[in-house]
Amino acid sequence: MPALMLACRHTGMDGNRHTGRDAGLPARLPGGWLPTGPRNGCLTNKKEESMKKEPLFIAFSTQKGGAGKTTLTVLMASYLYYVKGYDVAVVDCDYPQWSVQAQRERELSLIEHDDYHKLLLVRQFKATGRKLWPVLKCMPPEAPEEVERLLQSGYHPRIILYDLPGTVNAEGVIRLLASLDAVFVPMKADKVVMESTLSFARSLTTNLAQDPTLTLQS
Repeated sequence: MPALMLACRHTGMDGNRHTGRDAGLPARLPGGWLPTGPRNGCLTNKKEESMKKEPLFIAFSTQKGGAGKTTLTVLMASYLYYVKGYDVAVVDCDYPQWSVQAQRERELSLIEHDDYHKLLLVRQFKATGRKLWPVLKCMPPEAPEEVERLLQSGYHPRIILYDLPGTVNAEGVIRLLASLDAVFVPMKADKVVMESTLSFARSLTTNLAQDPTLTLQS
């Protein structure tokens, strides 16, 4: 599944803000996309260094259902958290289905009532030393306040991933997109989906990424 990264705003290891390819962030999502050079910044920093920097805000966003934005969000969160060792949080703003939160509730119910899956969780904890990454369920306009509350609680994720509604017409979505560091737009090999996705990408680039007053920059 190809993905188009529209724009990014990134803090390098030198402490300065970088944009686009200068930030060391990829133009595509598939395997090996994480930056590895010393100036590519926080995604390859040691875990203890991540506490010193502000979170990196990322979203997989699309206007077409079935493109995999929620699946990619969950997979990316789990990969960064369990495999790479970075503290993450997922903000589920995908009203009304709340897919990430619903999946988490199913997992917890399964663990509670099934000894086999409970054992799998114990084994995972012994192997990684990590509990489940947190999920914040909220409407898009409430997201900044919920994230601030999380940070004030003492948990400081290096990466915060947003699962957004499938339409920018939902209240608060445009403001959230404008506040992000990076936006990935997943799409599938379908003519209608690709046309809609590219139109969405152009709209974001024109109306948000090219606005110098916003944090999302191309």
